[in-house]
Amino acid sequence: MNRSPEAFKQILTELADRADAHPVMDRVPAVRRRARRNARRRAGALTAVLAVLIVLAAGVGGFSGLPLLRGQVSDPAHKLAPGPNPTSPTPQRTNTSTAPVSCPVSEATLLAALQNQTGHLPKGLSLSHIGCFKGYAIATTAQPAADSEVQVYRYASGSWHYLTGGSADFCNGVPAAVRKHFRSHGYPGCL
Repeated sequence: MNRSPEAFKQILTELADRADAHPVMDRVPAVRRRARRNARRRAGALTAVLAVLIVLAAGVGGFSGLPLLRGQVSDPAHKLAPGPNPTSPTPQRTNTSTAPVSCPVSEATLLAALQNQTGHLPKGLSLSHIGCFKGYAIATTAQPAADSEVQVYRYASGSWHYLTGGSADFCNGVPAAVRKHFRSHGYPGCL
């Protein structure tokens, strides 16, 4: 094809004018919008999953993988007796049977039993998630700069006594019915 440079120049000018008349879409903003939308969807799904896990961990729906809070009940037919609130006065009990009343038990009573048994009480030691059943009490310990563990106490001869504790095998010496009760009420390691 023999075209003159002027004809070639005119063709290029027409092509340039057409390109200006039909702008090419910039795809980067659309890709970014889609990525942000997908990230929001993933975050929403993750939030929903975390909310379900938190509800389950709080003891709703019969989940007993974590210790229950004092007074929290996962199954009303098998209520774990709560310890009294240390800031409120202890209510007076009337006992119509001849068996001594041992449950519920307070943190202060169990800490005194531990001190009587061992001769000392570690500084800053506290008990939580106290449960009581048929003359046995179970609690989770908390102490600064130490791992938590579980302690078991027994009510005998009119007072509480420290029985055993640790992070494993903490229900040795506890009757099978009591171990089963504690397992179903927030202490799955009570074997």
